[in-house]
Amino acid sequence: MKKQEVETQLKSKITELLVILRKNNNTDNTGQSLFFSQSSDTIVKIMTFPEKEKFNAPAKLLLDQKELSKKFSAEFIPKQLLDYYHKLLSDESKIEEYVTELVNLLFSNKLNEFFVFSEIENLRILEDSEYEFADSTIKLLKKADLPFIIDNSPLLDNIFNKPSIFTRVKAVESEKAKEIALHNFMISFNLFRLYAPNFKPALKGCLLSGTQNLNVYDETCKSISKNYSNVGDLQLNHAHLNKKIYDQLINAGIDELRKKSTISTVVKECLYWYGLVSRQ
Repeated sequence: MKKQEVETQLKSKITELLVILRKNNNTDNTGQSLFFSQSSDTIVKIMTFPEKEKFNAPAKLLLDQKELSKKFSAEFIPKQLLDYYHKLLSDESKIEEYVTELVNLLFSNKLNEFFVFSEIENLRILEDSEYEFADSTIKLLKKADLPFIIDNSPLLDNIFNKPSIFTRVKAVESEKAKEIALHNFMISFNLFRLYAPNFKPALKGCLLSGTQNLNVYDETCKSISKNYSNVGDLQLNHAHLNKKIYDQLINAGIDELRKKSTISTVVKECLYWYGLVSRQ
């Protein structure tokens, strides 16, 4: 669907939804709502399943566009829409301006640079070396590895001199950057698992029920955030990584995966899916 057509349909669907949002813009029966969000003096509230279908329609329209789904995470677009719903409840006369603004944002080709990193809890690095695995690097993390200056932020407490994995990716927003980074990390883990079958890769927080810690640094905007995702139990198996093992991988040709080609893309996709089914 062309950009102008998307904009026209999006405006139509939001116009229909605004009737519901305007009617529900109050604090009555919030405990019985299917969805509730308050921002300043405006309230976005969905009470029934037919209302929920209207509420989901604009996001579905946008996420159904393949060009957009490749660039944005499933969380980003609904969040952006919700922000605009609150703005429109304050001033509905700006609907054309806001819809055009949102569509221009989504169809722009601007990409930010992201540096994403995480500690690996079940890997022991026996030598203080740097190991390149496809699009990721595994090593004992040092301050010099980070593309920003540490200012004693509690966000980054106790992260150094521990086995870590990091990657650089290009994306429009941080959630999509996280998706791409996790994809890169899984390729690297599975490549290593081929030589260490008992290695059960896990990022920080994955070995026990709790939260997965993933640090996302936007190199373009110079800002950092930490993602917390709930995870379940995984079997605890340690793997050792040293130069001898790494040299075996180099001799097997892993450097070729860093080159952009049809075959390297296929191999990396196979590596991504390797072992996923058995871990379900």
